[in-house]
Amino acid sequence: MNEEGVPPWGKSQGWQVSYIKKILTNGAVTGLYQPHKKTTDALGKRVRVPEGEPIYDYYPQVIDTPTFKRAERLRTSRRIKTGRTSPSFNNLFSGLTICGNCGGSMSFQNKGPNWKYLQCSNAKRSVGNCTASPFKYTQDREALILITKNLDQFF
Repeated sequence: MNEEGVPPWGKSQGWQVSYIKKILTNGAVTGLYQPHKKTTDALGKRVRVPEGEPIYDYYPQVIDTPTFKRAERLRTSRRIKTGRTSPSFNNLFSGLTICGNCGGSMSFQNKGPNWKYLQCSNAKRSVGNCTASPFKYTQDREALILITKNLDQFF
């Protein structure tokens, strides 16, 4: 959608994979509406809880229900175990690095033992005009450690 220039909703600079997934897994695309109420859980976090029965044909259908359910089955059959699978640490600079080309956030890409990169998330998602190439993480990590070693001198 970013490559085709489809404008994102709201204030975002581009479509995120997580938001596309949220849309594609929401039953509203089949016309379903599930009323919710806002409440607070035991930890004090605000949460939405379904309230009442779902209402079918509330919204215009974007996709028919059998196709939606088939896509859901296919998606779950391809699901990969998520979460930490080993005690190893991957990205030392998570949330700290920005793209020198466009100012976007950098994301860690792990393509195997010798193929770890930091990549501009805007360039990866084709948002804006950023064409920054990924950086090999091992080289960047060493350079960033050298640069940040003496940061306390500046503050």
